[in-house]
Amino acid sequence: MKITVIIIFAILLAAGTVRCQVQDSTASQEQENDIPVWLKEKIKEMSLDEKRYTGTKVFKYEIDSVDVYSINNPWSSCMYCDLYYTDGSRLNQEEIKTFIKEKDEPVLIWENYPAVPFDSLKKNIEKQLRE
Repeated sequence: MKITVIIIFAILLAAGTVRCQVQDSTASQEQENDIPVWLKEKIKEMSLDEKRYTGTKVFKYEIDSVDVYSINNPWSSCMYCDLYYTDGSRLNQEEIKTFIKEKDEPVLIWENYPAVPFDSLKKNIEKQLRE
């Protein structure tokens, strides 16, 4: 049992180390200047609430020369529910249908992944190792 716990702990530790070495996934300086103020505020809010927004990604799409921002939260049951125009207004149902048909390749603007995944699991493993 202890050897299994040690192996799991080592894997989690290695995953955390690899994740820490990856550059911050926020937009480049050039892209950041194009991000609307309301979205910067939303990203800041999501950054501070790691439990609720872990794994969340913000993408930028272009449809007919119009920017559309998508906030994808893996904990949500709806894939394209959070779609916004540059001014912060949401797409309506017809616009969402058009978006799905005509969207181009997304540009990743931001993603929220913790440095060490499964933090609570890590704490439980550490607790068992101390015992």
